[in-house]
Amino acid sequence: MLVAGLCMLCGALPAQAEIDSGRYTGNGAASRTITGVGFRPEIVIIKGDITESAVIRTATMPSGTSKQLAQDQPMITNRIIGFADDSFQIGNDADVNASGVEYAWVAFSSSPGDLKLGSYTGTGNILRNVTGVGFQPELVFVLGSNSKRPVWRSSAMPSLQAMDFDDFALRTGLINSFLSDGFQVSWNDEVNQSGVVYHYIAWNATPGAIDVGQYTGNGLSEQRISSPGFKPEWVLVKYGGDLPAVQKPQGLDGHRSGFATPEIFTEQGVRDMEADGFKVGSDQSVNATGRTYYYAAFEDRNVHNSDLAVTLAAEPTTLAVGQVVVYTVGLGNAGPDDATGVVVSLHLPAGLTVTSASPGAGSYDSAVGIWTLGNVNKNTASQLTVTARVEAAASGQVLNATASTSAANETDPDGTNNSAAAAVAVAWLDADLALALTVDNDRPDEGELCELTLVVQNEGPGIATNVRIQTSLPAGLQFVQASPDGGTYLPASGEWELASLAAGADATLVVSARPADGHRRPDPERCGGDLARRAAGPGCLGQHRRRGRRRREQRSVGLAGRVRRGSRRGPIGDPGHLAGQRRAGRQLRRRPRRRLAVRPGLPVPRYRRRHLR
Repeated sequence: MLVAGLCMLCGALPAQAEIDSGRYTGNGAASRTITGVGFRPEIVIIKGDITESAVIRTATMPSGTSKQLAQDQPMITNRIIGFADDSFQIGNDADVNASGVEYAWVAFSSSPGDLKLGSYTGTGNILRNVTGVGFQPELVFVLGSNSKRPVWRSSAMPSLQAMDFDDFALRTGLINSFLSDGFQVSWNDEVNQSGVVYHYIAWNATPGAIDVGQYTGNGLSEQRISSPGFKPEWVLVKYGGDLPAVQKPQGLDGHRSGFATPEIFTEQGVRDMEADGFKVGSDQSVNATGRTYYYAAFEDRNVHNSDLAVTLAAEPTTLAVGQVVVYTVGLGNAGPDDATGVVVSLHLPAGLTVTSASPGAGSYDSAVGIWTLGNVNKNTASQLTVTARVEAAASGQVLNATASTSAANETDPDGTNNSAAAAVAVAWLDADLALALTVDNDRPDEGELCELTLVVQNEGPGIATNVRIQTSLPAGLQFVQASPDGGTYLPASGEWELASLAAGADATLVVSARPADGHRRPDPERCGGDLARRAAGPGCLGQHRRRGRRRREQRSVGLAGRVRRGSRRGPIGDPGHLAGQRRAGRQLRRRPRRRLAVRPGLPVPRYRRRHLR
């Protein structure tokens, strides 16, 4: 008896009004069926990314006819033709089916207490009550069969005022008010021309399903509207003044939305649906500073769930520069519903060049890493294979690739499996570094500058990283300044640091120095050892007298330098794998010494005699 009672109670529950949305690409066919609605629709609104008006059809309209939302036109044909289970039919007019144009749609079914469709005939009287709705509506659309624009009113609008979907402001003489069982219209031909048939849609503001309200624009790039309290399937927004209405179905991906008027999609209208409402952009039709906007938001209470899962694998996982790696991306739908509008993003790191891609379904754009699948039926899976070559820039690196779902129309009950990652390790290439040293003034006098130029060149084949070159000035020279064209020079330690040096590239360090006061010119045999002698530039000549004889003595002034290995690269990945990089630092090239003669009788300055005794 208890079971029977529960079944009777379930049978007494009223059906809920349903809503769904999606998108399709026009093909220009004379008759086309759009499927995947999930129910038999009674209202369909379509807007394309084209300079054509939005179009609406209700089940009360004559067969094959529909109405443009923002045009002074009568009922028209060859747009939305009819409704069927899980689908609707369209013609080939550019409003709904121009070849290659993207269209977004929203569909509704009626339900007692939630949504009511009907029609009435105008009387031309100043006032006319339309009854039989079954509840007091919070939102009403009126669509005349004459050459007048449709109009709408919500309970959030000022008393006795309504507006159309075009760029006309709130005004009186249209829909005056809502009644306990319907609504009242006035005398205007848009709602009550004598003898004209009008079709209406009335919605009840059901908490958690349908919400109408208003907000004030702030003029910022984005504004969140959280008053609906749910994630909408469709949102309609219009300024109370002379700007067109903007509408966004959930099925229109990205930040895009469509005007009711003949304009293309915008990314600054209704941008996103959020858990408790929606977000608007900076367009003045939705968010100008200080202006009042009216909205209607609708939730899909019959939520469609598609559990999408992404996998990513790379083969091989260890490789060298010039080899190829093959990435395999998998996308599966565990249901319970079919998925639509599915897009997967694949991010490949720098250092890889894609050579080929093969999607098992849909299409792949390697320039942006977007795999567009569209519809993925429940309990099915698809794969994408991408082949990439490892470039020299990736030498010694661990390359991490990621894949994730970036769009889908249905709710995913498990978001933990919507992304995946794969890593490969690239072996180091050796880098052969060579040093060369020159000096511009090999006979500096006291107080006179000489510049020592040190050049390091990477002769490849790999990139050198964390390069450190240790330099030292011989005794008798005083450091003045250093000018590296790359990296950082530390005067205190004499260390020149370069973060990286590409194969074939070079870097230059110029050190300026002068003879130190009170110092005897240094002997080259004592200036930094063997490496100092190899790095030294041509000598500077000094002379002095001893025991009445003139003797010539060669003195050399130079900069000693040696390459210190950069940080050795340890294993990458699991233990025991890639050897570290060893950079080959070649010793400084030795310049031939030049014997410089001293002319007899050349006077010796006093400071030389003093310093060289």
